[in-house]
Amino acid sequence: GDAAELTIHQAIETAKKHRPNIQALEYKIMEEKLKVKEAWSGYRPQVQLSSGIETSNSSLAVIEESNTLSSPSAMTYGLASIQAQQLLYQFGGPQQQAKIAQAGVAIAQYDKATQEAALTYEITKTCIDAWVIQQQQALFNQLELSSKRIFSRAQQQHDVELLDKQDFFGSVENRALA
Repeated sequence: GDAAELTIHQAIETAKKHRPNIQALEYKIMEEKLKVKEAWSGYRPQVQLSSGIETSNSSLAVIEESNTLSSPSAMTYGLASIQAQQLLYQFGGPQQQAKIAQAGVAIAQYDKATQEAALTYEITKTCIDAWVIQQQQALFNQLELSSKRIFSRAQQQHDVELLDKQDFFGSVENRALA
């Protein structure tokens, strides 16, 4: 049957796409890059909004000016606030956090490159080992074919009585060793 051919480069690229530890390192790089952005966001304006409603019931009876007793009343308060701030500089704050995150990016990229190099070596070695086996198999096939031809020639010469038994076996042995 037809065998599908795969180049070393195709094998390496396919393995990189499907190797879980390399995929995990790609996600780690993205995570660390987002941490850098998050750290620098400390210098951006920050706005906080809050709102709420508070209700309270009075349990005391109120005597109105007409000397009549009225029932307890409910009071509702609305609360809202807006707070905005801008960080100009904070020692050890966003800038330091960004540096730490950038170091994390570099470490993750180094780890990924190391894993890819190890994978490339592993696949290249496997391909070379397979090629050596193929070459050995081709050599054995050639030796087998050559031995069959030598034996066939010696058999034909024996059949026409050009060689006696001792010469026949000597011829086969000498040619096989050559």
